[in-house]
Amino acid sequence: MTSEGGPLVCASYEHPPIVPNNSQAHAGSQASSCYKNSNSGQKPYDLDAEQAGGDGLQASSEETKRKDASIHSGTAGSADTAMMLETVGGTIYLAAAILFVIFLCTVQLLRYSGSSDAQSSISWREWMWPSYSGGSQQVDAGKSKSPHLTPGSAAGSHDSSSGEETVAPATVTVTVTATPPQATDTLSHEASTMKPLKALNTTITIPADMVHTPEGPKPNEIILVTATDGGGHNGGIEDILGKTAKNRQAYCDYHGYNYHFVNISKFDLGDAHPVWKKIPAIVEAFNTYPEAKWVFFLDLDAIIMSPKQGLTELVLSHEGMKKAITWGAQFVGSERTPLGTYMQADADLDNLDILFAQDQNGVNAGSLFLRRSKYTQSLLDMWIDPFFMKMDWYGREQETLLHFIKFHPTFRDHAGIIKQRIANAYVEGGPEMQWYKGDLVVHLAGCWVSHKCVSRWNQFWEMREVI
Repeated sequence: MTSEGGPLVCASYEHPPIVPNNSQAHAGSQASSCYKNSNSGQKPYDLDAEQAGGDGLQASSEETKRKDASIHSGTAGSADTAMMLETVGGTIYLAAAILFVIFLCTVQLLRYSGSSDAQSSISWREWMWPSYSGGSQQVDAGKSKSPHLTPGSAAGSHDSSSGEETVAPATVTVTVTATPPQATDTLSHEASTMKPLKALNTTITIPADMVHTPEGPKPNEIILVTATDGGGHNGGIEDILGKTAKNRQAYCDYHGYNYHFVNISKFDLGDAHPVWKKIPAIVEAFNTYPEAKWVFFLDLDAIIMSPKQGLTELVLSHEGMKKAITWGAQFVGSERTPLGTYMQADADLDNLDILFAQDQNGVNAGSLFLRRSKYTQSLLDMWIDPFFMKMDWYGREQETLLHFIKFHPTFRDHAGIIKQRIANAYVEGGPEMQWYKGDLVVHLAGCWVSHKCVSRWNQFWEMREVI
């Protein structure tokens, strides 16, 4: 070995084994001492120190590499952790989405099962929960493919060609005892499930040769109808049935009209309110007088005050209609609520088949006129539909007429609103409602609310014109 200044002279010697702090045993290393040969003499050169310096640099480099590796390892670990969290989060979101879709499908199935579009055959409820079928249910196992079993595993017929035994198809009977779901006890449900009325004629006859003329009906073609069982709010009025019959019979005799009294107790409408019985009473009147063209229905609590006025001139001829009708008037409901529908301002007089007045509650059916026609035939048949009777609306049969007016233009086109004082004036009210001398009828509608039926009846009974 050479060095600057001359050759090196080295001598070797043995070190004892050294055990470092990390407890790793190292074999004894050979140390060397070198002397630099120069003109000034030999000077020892410490080769171990030089090697130690190199080893230190190498150790420092290795330490740096270990730190870098540690840093890279930490960075890689953080990346792996983030990726794992992202994967777990995505899985959770996916699971939540699937559960939400399942929930929506379940809700839709529950709604669909109760709708009218649901299949009428075996529904999904019956398939999932046999208790809904309410009885015995048979499951035919023979409809599916029979399982093939190895010999000795089950009893059955032996197939010599295949070495297999086949289980024959069987029918399994499953008996299910369950209480059928109870129907909701609501008026709408009862109304929709009611059966047709028994032994009740709601159809009138229409002669093929019947013609309505602008001059209106002849006297014998008009029927004045009273329909009652003597009950209601008028029972406190002394001999109201006798007085009413006397008053109306005299009026009909004077003009040549037909007077028809109907005891409505003979009509069986179940638990329906008695006001509905006016409809079969009107049908009976039309059928009793097949040549009659108009029915004038009048409640029991009304008095004919000016009996010399004839109905044809007053309201049933074209001239009478022109004066009596409130053209273009709006139909109203309870508390005069506007319905948003109007009577035609240019209605065809030959097309008007029902005439009535309106009060603060809309249509008042205590005084109305009906013309024999195909339209009236359909109206009377629908008006007493059990659905409407069971709904028990506040105005009952009057509310049903309002329903027809509001939602059915065909009905509305045949309806005419007449001024209230023409044939339905009240005891009190404004100038368009209250009775004045010369008006045909006074109607004590609602007198029972103020407990004044008896006093008011007696008052106007004494004021009536007698013929």
